[in-house]
Amino acid sequence: MNNFEGTLGLAKRAGKVVSGDLIWESIRKKQAKLVVIDADIGMNTRKKLNDKCAFYGIEIMIAPRAQTIMNAIGQNRKAIAICDQGFANALRKWKGT
Repeated sequence: MNNFEGTLGLAKRAGKVVSGDLIWESIRKKQAKLVVIDADIGMNTRKKLNDKCAFYGIEIMIAPRAQTIMNAIGQNRKAIAICDQGFANALRKWKGT
């Protein structure tokens, strides 16, 4: 596990990660500070998330490897929303690892 995955796991344990259908609501309400998607997410879902995040001004980040989210939070998810600015900033720091 690298520090990116560790930060995701810590955010999950802190209750600052939203997944599943709740991602869309967190984006719409601007509770999401950052949306993280796995590298192997489907193209339709990627486009929908990109469009929604662009409309609401929320940054979207592609995880460095496939299954990064699953390894970090222990759930088979392809996308999550980070609802805390501190965790979002920490994840931006690891971009490209």
